[in-house]
Amino acid sequence: MRADSAGATHGLVDYCREASIRFSVGYELTETVRAAILEIPAGAWVSVLAPDGSERENGEVAEITDSVDLSSWPQRTRLIVGRERPHPGAQLSFTDHDG
Repeated sequence: MRADSAGATHGLVDYCREASIRFSVGYELTETVRAAILEIPAGAWVSVLAPDGSERENGEVAEITDSVDLSSWPQRTRLIVGRERPHPGAQLSFTDHDG
């Protein structure tokens, strides 16, 4: 099951865990999360994989679980973030750090 940040509720996450449903939900982009993303070392980013298992040319992910307080979420909750190079003319709303 996948949901955007509107699905990041304790009720939905608890239900999925109890029903053994694999899931991914969005997470609110707070100032704490923004700061954690900007502190990710360059070497911590890894390439996103395409459906065939090859590395995608544009896209990387990193984990910031240990940089954000997730104590109100279930054990083993992880916070994974992604980045891509914006397309030409894109309007950036998060940050223009390194483009």
